[in-house]
Amino acid sequence: PSWGTVSSDFVKIATQELDSTGLNAVEFQNCFSATTDSTYGAFYLRIDCQKTGTGSSALEMQFLTGTNTVLNTSSYNKFVGMEAYIKMDNQSNTVGVSSDANGRDAFTLDGWGFNQGNDHTEGGSVVVEFGSHIYANNSRARNFFIRTMSRDYSGTNYLAHKAMGARLEYNGTVTGLRIFLDNDNMHNGAITLWGMKK
Repeated sequence: PSWGTVSSDFVKIATQELDSTGLNAVEFQNCFSATTDSTYGAFYLRIDCQKTGTGSSALEMQFLTGTNTVLNTSSYNKFVGMEAYIKMDNQSNTVGVSSDANGRDAFTLDGWGFNQGNDHTEGGSVVVEFGSHIYANNSRARNFFIRTMSRDYSGTNYLAHKAMGARLEYNGTVTGLRIFLDNDNMHNGAITLWGMKK
């Protein structure tokens, strides 16, 4: 390991702060290319945010195949994993399956409502890790490892955690990412993508 130059090996590629913006969707346009395929061995995406409004809204991720072009064909995004949740009074401690092998038009990162009061008792964090060659498939699998942690404030308070593996089964080029809520806006946080050099 090159401990002396660790800062240059872990490179911030794109970021969007959410503290003052209140965005429904964030797009990192053209953040993947032939150059990133050859430079980075892996990528690390972190999302921290709360959600405005009082309704339930899923936090989701889609891919871009060109400028302002969203890959939203339902069969491409497949995932399998588990979700655990418990009420804040220690009732209803539950672990269940979270999976879809038929495919969806997006990866559902977090399905909890997770915000009403806009303070430290709510909000969610998501970490997504994936390998190189995201831009050009080159017959390599595009696999993703997703972990989430959130507190939901929809009537009965819950703590919720999801861990899953996901696959993008698409053989064209991918140039960017789109993070969005089904409704309402993300705020009080940031979304950042880093690349880890080979």
